[in-house]
Amino acid sequence: MKFFERFILIISLISFIQLAFGKNLKSSELEGRSQADETEDLLGIESISSDSLRVIVIPKTIYVGQCPGVKYGKAEGYFVDYNTPVGPNLEVKLLNYSRGLSPQRPPYVDLDYDSGRASDKIKFKIGTEHNKIYFTVREGLNPIKYYIIDESNKKEKIILKKGIFMLKVDFQKTVYRRDAQYFNGGYYC
Repeated sequence: MKFFERFILIISLISFIQLAFGKNLKSSELEGRSQADETEDLLGIESISSDSLRVIVIPKTIYVGQCPGVKYGKAEGYFVDYNTPVGPNLEVKLLNYSRGLSPQRPPYVDLDYDSGRASDKIKFKIGTEHNKIYFTVREGLNPIKYYIIDESNKKEKIILKKGIFMLKVDFQKTVYRRDAQYFNGGYYC
């Protein structure tokens, strides 16, 4: 029995030493994420169609049959930064630096960031050029540069915060069969 008692004592001591000197890990450390990653997750685009601030979903209709084609829909969302709440005379500017878009004149949008809990509404559309009504995005990852600007003094605007976040554009796909229709003596798509 002495051997068994010594064995239990040694196991108990090892367990005690591990508890005393062991590091308490946070769940974020177990996932391999840093505190900076968690802070960055608190800003992005909030939309009804996505649970993530880093993903928007745009409808995509795919036509098959005699008249094939693709039609992209539109999406809406709001810029949010939970670390920088909205305030009087604040504005947010977003610029899209995706591949295939003009680096000299990237698509952008200027929005009020002064009431509620987010920016004014942003309308998203797939494209390659700046659009006055829609914020142009591309399929996949879109590096979005953002500025939160204080416009209290019209002569000297102050940049309160700036940075870049990656916005992923996914699609909600719907497939329809579209065949040529007979009209005025001929078939037309």
